[in-house]
Amino acid sequence: MYLLRTAIPKKVKVLKGLKCIYGVGNFISKIELKAIGLLDGCYMRDLRNSHKRLLKSKFSNTPPLAARLQVYNKSRCQRLINIQSYSGRRHKFGYPVRGQRTHTNARTQKKLHRRWLVQDIKRPKAQAFVKKVSSQKPKKPKVVAKQKDKNKKKAPAQKVGKYKIS
Repeated sequence: MYLLRTAIPKKVKVLKGLKCIYGVGNFISKIELKAIGLLDGCYMRDLRNSHKRLLKSKFSNTPPLAARLQVYNKSRCQRLINIQSYSGRRHKFGYPVRGQRTHTNARTQKKLHRRWLVQDIKRPKAQAFVKKVSSQKPKKPKVVAKQKDKNKKKAPAQKVGKYKIS
């Protein structure tokens, strides 16, 4: 089943399956299940089409979730980076933002920073290369290398001790 562009496996319980959606946690999933009238222990494969439709309608009317929430969070971080605030610099360099220590811990933040960099790498667009004729210096004519005669013999190398002198 797909809900908010997120694939939810059939073999998991509904409560755990709803938590696969970005921005939906334990609390929200329990509230939505009670509103529909489902038990926490039922599985995704056991849902009827009417239950699936109810779930989709419930989550379509909620505040931003999944992709919209990710874009919203990213834009908030980007705004902090653009105004060059302290927390924006912490986001930019991949350090913990909320005062955690960096001497030993901060692995999670570094992982998130790596993921942030991979997604945001923008390659420059290819630009057309235009020659400016008036500002360029005139080119010198190419000198053609003379072909060596095969009949010409080289002078034998002189031996001085161990080394050859040519």
